[in-house]
Amino acid sequence: MKAIDLIRWAMNFTEQGTNRIVEDMKNAPLTQPCSNGGNHPLWNMGHLAYIEGAIRHVVIGEPNPVEDQRPGLAADQLAQYGPLWPGHRLPPRGRP
Repeated sequence: MKAIDLIRWAMNFTEQGTNRIVEDMKNAPLTQPCSNGGNHPLWNMGHLAYIEGAIRHVVIGEPNPVEDQRPGLAADQLAQYGPLWPGHRLPPRGRP
């Protein structure tokens, strides 16, 4: 097996797993994972997308297609976007 074949396999494997996670979080993208805080699923997905783009940049030299989203991945940035859909309310800020 060549290195590129291993990279392709790993990326396909990751895509399949990520698709299952996305399907699970579709109706609760901003759910806090536990009572002690943590990052909601949508924030985590943003990081996964950014990292995938960074890997593409390192491996094949293509620019990261989501580089412009980097500032929005900061934990305190969500409030600046407001509701994501009609009727959506942002979770309270800070930890319980």
